[in-house]
Amino acid sequence: MSVLNSGLVKQLTLSAGFHSVGITKPHLLSEHLKTLQTWVSAGFKGEMDYLEKNQSIRQDITLLYPEVKSVLVTLLHYDKPVSFTGDTPLGKISKYAAGTDYHLVIKSQFSELLTSLQQLDPSANGRFFTDSAPIFEREYARLAGLGWIGKHTLLIEPRKGSFFFIGILLLNIELETDAPFETQHCGTCRACIDACPTQAIGEDGHLDSVKCISYQTIEVKTPELHQDVNLSGWIWGCDSCQDVCPWNLKFSELPEPDVFPPDLSLLSFNEDQLLSLSENQFRKKFSHSALTRRGKKGILRNFWHNKSKNTKP
Repeated sequence: MSVLNSGLVKQLTLSAGFHSVGITKPHLLSEHLKTLQTWVSAGFKGEMDYLEKNQSIRQDITLLYPEVKSVLVTLLHYDKPVSFTGDTPLGKISKYAAGTDYHLVIKSQFSELLTSLQQLDPSANGRFFTDSAPIFEREYARLAGLGWIGKHTLLIEPRKGSFFFIGILLLNIELETDAPFETQHCGTCRACIDACPTQAIGEDGHLDSVKCISYQTIEVKTPELHQDVNLSGWIWGCDSCQDVCPWNLKFSELPEPDVFPPDLSLLSFNEDQLLSLSENQFRKKFSHSALTRRGKKGILRNFWHNKSKNTKP
């Protein structure tokens, strides 16, 4: 029998730098897969063809790691001070992208955590992911008792809000699980629905990705965006729905220490400076940032699109 128990594992998880943690079991998420398939068939996925792949894995997480007995779900907050707006000379940048790429941070923390677990129990093993595998992450977070799915389709953690990254660690150790979060606390509030610049959030709780600014600025790979697309001054992502959420306005706090402090050089970058860099120079300068996903061309495309529509940051 392993010396590891849920209390000790949670303690080590928090010591590795995560802000919240919950534990659940592998689940067969057949209904969630059907919902995804219906959403895709409705044309809401846009160019995100990867959402149609690996459907068996999305339904059954054990196919990722057959030895899994417990699913550890972590949250790492990235909120910024009220004074931080994400405005740059090029346009608005989502809070999460102003600091270090979260993939690098979370994978490092998971590596540290797994090492700590193996020091206590050499038989302990697992696989970890953060937005890097076909997993219904938000549903697993709900099943692990961490929060509910808000009307903006994002997970909301009670008294902490929704500005966080979700991490998943599949463990081969049997651990006591947390009770799923069964209630929904958005009530009659529709702040996120009304605040969306492109009306991408449906009344029935679905998100039309094709209308979503985050999708247009990040996922669309074409050299130019359709002339009807409205980015509202954003060049990377969009925080409009989260910025007005009462759970963020009332309860979200800047974590201490801030794991993702904003890159001040990025926040002061202008068009001339960007044009002076080659694509390789851009990727080298911002190698720590999620912005390299679309590269210099992608940022310029979004900036010029806003400029052509006379949309100021």
